[in-house]
Amino acid sequence: MAAYFTHFHHTLPVVDSTAFLSQYRILMDDHHIGSPAEAGFPTVVFSVFACAARYVDDPRLENPEPEAHEAGMAHVYYEQ
Repeated sequence: MAAYFTHFHHTLPVVDSTAFLSQYRILMDDHHIGSPAEAGFPTVVFSVFACAARYVDDPRLENPEPEAHEAGMAHVYYEQ
């Protein structure tokens, strides 16, 4: 999350950072969606992951597939 808000959010601020981080913490702590109105939130989370993936240098985010897309894990998150 830090990579998204540090490197990308200022370019295209499409999420409210306070509300997003609050919902994200709830999602990560409870591991479920609270109401039908929040059902689309994981899609937003994966979108944030996709935007941030190019700014994170972490071997766990490398796509192990030999025919991996050049966008790396950003493309994997996009497909989610």
